[in-house]
Amino acid sequence: MQIIWAPSARADMYQIFEFIMAENPVAAVSVLDQIERSVEHLSAHPEIGRRGHVLGTRELIIPNTPYMVVYRVTNDQIEIASILHESRDWPDPM
Repeated sequence: MQIIWAPSARADMYQIFEFIMAENPVAAVSVLDQIERSVEHLSAHPEIGRRGHVLGTRELIIPNTPYMVVYRVTNDQIEIASILHESRDWPDPM
């Protein structure tokens, strides 16, 4: 399946990288690498994430990080909608 990144998800990645980079450049690269590898895994296993809090989404916990990827699966693609820190407030379920 094709993976499509929403602009907001790319912005989330940039903000995560900048935040971690300020304190630990090695960790910043490691976290981004872990997120990207986990997202790539979705192309072969799109249903691996749990059902999302928002109707029509799924949530993939990123191992060894406090982040999760929120995504949607359609017939032939996976849209990465956002990347959230576990401490963020959850959106209201629909």
